[in-house]
Amino acid sequence: MIHFLASSPNVALCECCGRYFIPKTKKKTLYCDRVIKDGKICKELAPVLKHKIHAENDVVIQAFDRTKHKMYRRYERAKDSLHKLPKGITYDKFYVWLDKATAARDAYLNDNLPAEEAMKIIDEQ
Repeated sequence: MIHFLASSPNVALCECCGRYFIPKTKKKTLYCDRVIKDGKICKELAPVLKHKIHAENDVVIQAFDRTKHKMYRRYERAKDSLHKLPKGITYDKFYVWLDKATAARDAYLNDNLPAEEAMKIIDEQ
């Protein structure tokens, strides 16, 4: 134990499970490699869980996720039969909207845009 402590190891606290671990690299590591659930490790599960928790408390993120899913489904349905569907959108229109909505969400999260303006941009279809 003394030899281990004398080597001054880089010890980090996992933000997912709360246990201490030794990172494999010198870069800042947020999550460990322990298996948590169904063969998945903290590195795989933590970002998804963190996003869900953040989205539960923020209406702009909820609206962004919901609208992104809706717009992507409109694109997917219209991919092969665009001329038949009245609400179908093209690949280009989807990604133009996605770029605008992502920029609005990021500006809102950085406190550069009020929630109402971000919601207008995100809901703009």
